[in-house]
Amino acid sequence: MKVLSLAVACLIASFLLIQCNGQDVVGCGGFVESPIPIKFEQVEIKLYTKQGAFKSKTECAPKNGYFLVAIYDKGEYVLKISPPEGWGFKPQEIELNIDGNDPCSKGEDLNFKFSGFTVSGNVLSLGKETGPSGVNVHLKNSEGKVISETTTSDSGSYTFPDIMPGNYISEASHPTWTLTNNRIQLNVLEDNVKIESILVSGYDVKGHVLSSGEPIQDVVFILFSNEKKSVKNCQEVPKEYLAANKIDQNEIPLCSVKSQADGSFVFPSVPSGSYNLVPFYTAQNIVFDIVPGKLAFSVNLKSVMMKTPFQVYGFSVKGKVIDTIKSGIGGVEIVVTNDAGESRTALTSDNGEYMLENITTGHYTFKLSKENYIFEESKTHISPNVPTLKDIVANEYKICGSIVIKQMPPGVRQLSQLKVLLQPVDQKDGKPKSTAVTKNGHFCFQSTPGKFRVEIPIIESEAKAGLRLRPTHVDVHLVNKPLTDIKFEQFLATVFGDIHCIKECSDVSVYLMPSESSSALKLPGTVEGAGSKLSFSIPDVLPGKYKLIPKRKNWCWEDQQQTIEINDQDIRNVQLKHSGYHLKCSISHNISLNFALEGEKEQLGSFELKKGNNQFCLKTPGTYVLKPVSCYRFEHDEYIYKTEEPQTLSLKVAFYKTDYTIRTTKNVTDLALQIKSQSSGQIETKTPVYQGAEERFSVYKIQTWGKLSEELELTPQSKEVLFTPPSLVTTISESCPGATADFEGHEGIFIQGDITPPFADVSVTIKILQGTGDEKQVERTIEVMTDAKGAYRVGPMHGGTQYEVSAVKDGYHITPVANKKGSFIAQKLGHISVLVLDERGKGMENVLLSLSGRQYRNNNLTNKDGTFLFSNLGPGEYFLRPMQKEYSFEASSQTISVTEGQDIVINIKGKRVAFSCSGSVTSLAGVPEEKIAIEAVGLHKCSEYHESTISDANGDFRIRGLQPGCSYNVRLMRNEANEGVERLAPDNHVIQVQQEDVTGVHFLAFMKPTKFVLTAHLDTEDKLLSTIKVLLYEEDDLDSPVHSISPGVVKFIQFPALKPKTYIIKVQSTLSGRSHDIVTSSATIKPDADLGKKHVNLKFEAKEKNVDLEPTQSVITLPLAVALLFLAYNYDSVITFLTKVNIFLQTLSGNKQEGVDGVEETPEDYFQPAHTGGRLTKRKKR
Repeated sequence: MKVLSLAVACLIASFLLIQCNGQDVVGCGGFVESPIPIKFEQVEIKLYTKQGAFKSKTECAPKNGYFLVAIYDKGEYVLKISPPEGWGFKPQEIELNIDGNDPCSKGEDLNFKFSGFTVSGNVLSLGKETGPSGVNVHLKNSEGKVISETTTSDSGSYTFPDIMPGNYISEASHPTWTLTNNRIQLNVLEDNVKIESILVSGYDVKGHVLSSGEPIQDVVFILFSNEKKSVKNCQEVPKEYLAANKIDQNEIPLCSVKSQADGSFVFPSVPSGSYNLVPFYTAQNIVFDIVPGKLAFSVNLKSVMMKTPFQVYGFSVKGKVIDTIKSGIGGVEIVVTNDAGESRTALTSDNGEYMLENITTGHYTFKLSKENYIFEESKTHISPNVPTLKDIVANEYKICGSIVIKQMPPGVRQLSQLKVLLQPVDQKDGKPKSTAVTKNGHFCFQSTPGKFRVEIPIIESEAKAGLRLRPTHVDVHLVNKPLTDIKFEQFLATVFGDIHCIKECSDVSVYLMPSESSSALKLPGTVEGAGSKLSFSIPDVLPGKYKLIPKRKNWCWEDQQQTIEINDQDIRNVQLKHSGYHLKCSISHNISLNFALEGEKEQLGSFELKKGNNQFCLKTPGTYVLKPVSCYRFEHDEYIYKTEEPQTLSLKVAFYKTDYTIRTTKNVTDLALQIKSQSSGQIETKTPVYQGAEERFSVYKIQTWGKLSEELELTPQSKEVLFTPPSLVTTISESCPGATADFEGHEGIFIQGDITPPFADVSVTIKILQGTGDEKQVERTIEVMTDAKGAYRVGPMHGGTQYEVSAVKDGYHITPVANKKGSFIAQKLGHISVLVLDERGKGMENVLLSLSGRQYRNNNLTNKDGTFLFSNLGPGEYFLRPMQKEYSFEASSQTISVTEGQDIVINIKGKRVAFSCSGSVTSLAGVPEEKIAIEAVGLHKCSEYHESTISDANGDFRIRGLQPGCSYNVRLMRNEANEGVERLAPDNHVIQVQQEDVTGVHFLAFMKPTKFVLTAHLDTEDKLLSTIKVLLYEEDDLDSPVHSISPGVVKFIQFPALKPKTYIIKVQSTLSGRSHDIVTSSATIKPDADLGKKHVNLKFEAKEKNVDLEPTQSVITLPLAVALLFLAYNYDSVITFLTKVNIFLQTLSGNKQEGVDGVEETPEDYFQPAHTGGRLTKRKKR
């Protein structure tokens, strides 16, 4: 664990160093993982751009598969694993976006996991070098379990990727082809496996034969070839064919097959090659002609299916009708009809046989009839293949009976409305049948043979009404003849019983009530006899469920009521027993109530009572003493009750019992429990009573009494043990007991340990844990240092405390001692000092050094003098690899063995193998342009090379890794980063890279515009310029102008650069509308897509009004009042007149404004200046 923690810490530190010391270097590292030993050094990790251009590659550490790739520029990349062919890894590639928030920048591992080797093979066709597709191949492990399956490709090859080492079996199969050597054992060790070839020795050849569109059976098909071949699973060529036909000497008859009932035939296993197929058919000594007489075909890597069927070109039949035991049925009339509508008839003989004459090949419909027998209509195909027809079996017979009801109960259906059910009893999936009853009570079924139960279902309402039939059902066995004379009859019953009393019976009655009906109908019984035992009877009871109830005031019975169910028999020997006298109680809590007769010491019994009202029975009359027993204390300790004076007793709780338990791991003498009332503050200390030992605990208990809802704080006390919990607050509730608490006391323990060899100042961290399993959390942390003897001690603590102990000291590897928790072994760590020099012997700065071991990895950059020190290294082997773009190193990688406390010096020499192109990007004004992506694309023989970079805050860029002897086209990179760049000038630079860097490559960047310019011209008199102001508003905010410009003495206005939005421009004047006639204009400006310059012309006119002297108030008052009165009475006419005048004046004025591109002119009265604060007022258009 310590080694892993140290490795992780070093890894994090390494990434921080890379990013601090070399701002443009990011290390992407991780592991090639494998559950089995593999040669990690044969696996390479390659870095590509997102567009697929190769950037760099690295090898894996031979011991642990660790790798590290240096990335010098931000951007999107793809990290791919390149193992030997056939080796499987997951994933095969990882996409990266180096932006500071990526896994590489965060120091996270990028891992590839080995998934197995490749097992491959071929399925070949016998005698050929290729094989068919579609063969199923399974790979099984040594236990026979299928772990992978595939099918062959078009050439017959197959592969199983990702197979781990082990013993396997390869099995090939195909549903119709014959395979040879299809089961092969193999052993996967440390590389891919090639399996020996599997052979297909034969393919299936299928066809079919017809006669007048119908299949023909037993047609022989003979297979011929010009060479001898082994064809399996077919018969010899018939001798009658060889005798009747002359065979070509160039053809060899191989074997033959016959067609089946459906006309199909198949040769199951025919090797690849060319063949002829010849049909041969004879029936009843007649040889039929078949077309075609010979068919040539080839078998080549697949099954053969003859698309065109063979055709056979150009009779009395007999049959039998039988019953279910195969006896013939005589007198059955048979009518057969073919598809053309032609009919023929026949009548069966006593043994059921019949004959049909003059039949041609075709389909026929058979219809059979005989009284009490049921036959299904069927279709049968008749051809020369079938001289004897299949037996026809009678499939159903009739079952009949009757129902006799002397008196129908009220509310029951009429006899004709009843249904009779026929239920199969020997058929698992048999479905019941039902039929109606005639008015005279008869019924009939028709059914297939079998065992049945005939019953008449009675619905629930009829059963409650008392309808029962006897028997309830009739079991019949239908074999091969109809069944009749089944009979059902109605049933009524009588209930008989006895009544037993404690003393003499008097005033006792008994009656029946329907138990499943809301009816209040009572059927009283007749009670006879005297003394303590009586008998009763209730006659003429319809079947059903009843409640039998004995009745006597203040008496209780063993059964307050009995359920009587009458089916098809009388009910006898019913016993009713008087058991005692009622006592009723009302209590506030569940209790046990002991009772005894007054004056007697012996307790008679006890009742368990529930909260609320209770009723129970006292077996003996008299006066009783009642004592409650429970976790509660009541208002009285005992109560009196007399059976002669029955009343309801009320019992209420006054105090509640509490139980507290303390368990300790040892006997203690100073144990006490402090009880503090939260309401009164009163403190009481109780001494627990020792109860004995339970397992490894000593048990102590305390019992107290308290009031409902009282809160108590409980604190166990002892100098010898620690308690869990230390204290708790409990509230007394209505439960029994009202409050409980459990405490556990454990002897205090100490956490202690030591360091070997012993030395002081080792930092020991103790984490106190809480929780279970994976959900453990740290409750608190204790840190302590070892003394001069290397020892430490912390405590006391609870014995059940869960904790973790760790120890650290710089320069040492500290590991825990097995089976001795808290003790550690310290091991002094070693160092590796690395010096990297260039070809001139000068130290190389910012060389990325990757050091990895079994559980260790560290990536760092060399200092300015080319040195770096790897410290705190445990004993073992380490893999060192230097990396810097444009350089190769001697040695490129090496394995270093470090012993305990050893210091090792490693010298590495770097050689320059690639070069850079540097330059700058500025604007036309010389301002540096940041984050411009520049790429260098190889030309001619170097077209496979591609490098890119991004300009920094000073506009500078450096493209690394350019190969000497190559020409490159340096230009703007078209991607998302350059969306705001319109172009560069010049478009590109073509450079030639030799044995030095290329510098001074400069570009001017022209950015796409983000704002547009708006100008305006004022068409007005010079003297009015000082009175006006030009306002510019955003279209969605007409309350606050974006810009407000006073023209001064010029008529041309230019606004500051504007964002691409829609604006409204307007002229506002300080002149009053009372003294001047004002004409003004406004316009809407929409920017173009290219954000080009916009210009608008604005008009403003102001003419002074002619103002007459105002008459005196006495002269104008009367005419004004008359005018206002006139306007009020003629409001509608005046409004119409003024509207017409306004339209007429606007027509005469003809004031039209000139428009510009992208500008919408607004009517002059749409906006009118408000002379209070310059606010625009929107007026309604007329």
